[in-house]
Order: sequence, then structure tokens, then C-alpha cells
Amino acid sequence: MADLEARWDTPEFTMEEKQAAVAKSLTAVILLPANKGVAFHPDQIQLIWHQTDGGS
Repeated sequence: MADLEARWDTPEFTMEEKQAAVAKSLTAVILLPANKGVAFHPDQIQLIWHQTDGGS
């Protein structure tokens, strides 16, 4: 999916294809705790990207 960025906003790239691309790219999504009385903030989301072994 080398052209993923170029295709992302095109009407031909369906929601199902976007979901598959995200599922293939991410290993985990971690929601970090917030401080007491603090509303949710996007900085509390930690994305763990899939690592390729680059060889074998």
C-alpha cells in the first residue's frame, strides 16, 4: 500500500479499504489515562505500528 496517502481521500477508496489498511498497519491502540478532572485529549492515544522484520 505504498500509495495509501495518495488514495486515502479519493472517493474510490472505500471505508472498508480504509479499515483494512488501518488494521494491517496497527498492532495496537493504547488509550493513556487522563489526570483527574481532565477531559479526553487526542494526546492520550498511543498508536503501536506494525513492525516489519525487513528480511528473512
